[in-house]
Amino acid sequence: MAGLNQDELAELQENELEALRAIYMEDYQPITIPSAWKTVPSTPEFRLHLLPQEEELKRHVSIDLRVKFTKTYPKTIPDLKIENPRGLSPAQVQELTKLVPAQAKTLVGQEMMYELASFVQEFITLNNASLFIKHTSFHEQMLQRVEQTTKDERERAIEAMNKQQELEMEARLNADRTLDQKIREDLMRKEELIKEERRRQKELKNKQQEQFADDYQDGGHGSSGGGSGYGLDAVTVNFEVPIMISPEDSQDVEKELSRIKSLRYHHLVSILESRLERTPNGWNLHVLVDGGSANMTSLEAFINIAGSVKLEMARKFLRELLQTLVYLHSNNVIHKGK
Repeated sequence: MAGLNQDELAELQENELEALRAIYMEDYQPITIPSAWKTVPSTPEFRLHLLPQEEELKRHVSIDLRVKFTKTYPKTIPDLKIENPRGLSPAQVQELTKLVPAQAKTLVGQEMMYELASFVQEFITLNNASLFIKHTSFHEQMLQRVEQTTKDERERAIEAMNKQQELEMEARLNADRTLDQKIREDLMRKEELIKEERRRQKELKNKQQEQFADDYQDGGHGSSGGGSGYGLDAVTVNFEVPIMISPEDSQDVEKELSRIKSLRYHHLVSILESRLERTPNGWNLHVLVDGGSANMTSLEAFINIAGSVKLEMARKFLRELLQTLVYLHSNNVIHKGK
């Protein structure tokens, strides 16, 4: 009970109200007092019309128990009031008014309204201002037995309801534990995928660097990219569609590449050298880049692996992208896509 949150306490209160409605039927009266803003109170309030346990007293003696749950009920006692006494003296009403809260304190931590109502019924059965003399006949004894049987059935119904609530609570806890385990397993799988992608990229870059070293030591150039053992990467761009480049265009491209080679920023791949080469099949652009910056995982690859990112991480990525664009624009470089 101590570990229940506000939603679970509210559910517990609603279940008890449902049981009280089933037990007392028309003697259960909900109370709704709209506020000045025409809003419904957040805590339940109701009235129980209670009669003595003996049949012959019911026509002469009765009392109402008005109840308003607190938000933390049943961890705290509800607001209790005695109203509309009938067949009771003022002294008896005053005594009952003191006894009911005291009895409630002994029941803190559990649903208590049925026990409190029974306590009030027992009190008004033994303490009342009725003037007639009790005569217990065979018929009255039979009625008493019927009343006791009904009371036993109510107690069994309440016990069964409490048991069902315990089973439902346990089922919810098991479902929560299963969901938590699944989330942890999914996170572990995503982390493993990220690690595997990093290992794969590292192995690929190592192979490219070895090929780059072999090609350049032999005086050749890789056709689809390579690497070197000195922290460098060689990338060759093969134009699939034949393009026409005039000598003037070639000079413009080389000037642009020469200007880009001077750029150094921690979120950019650093270009160390470049060369535009004409081949029988068209043009190839050879670019030598810093292997350290080229080995970084791209944002696109990271998102493809992770599937999604948290809002704070997305803001960080966006801030870094904007900072990089500001650097490019400040150096009169217009960023171009693929």
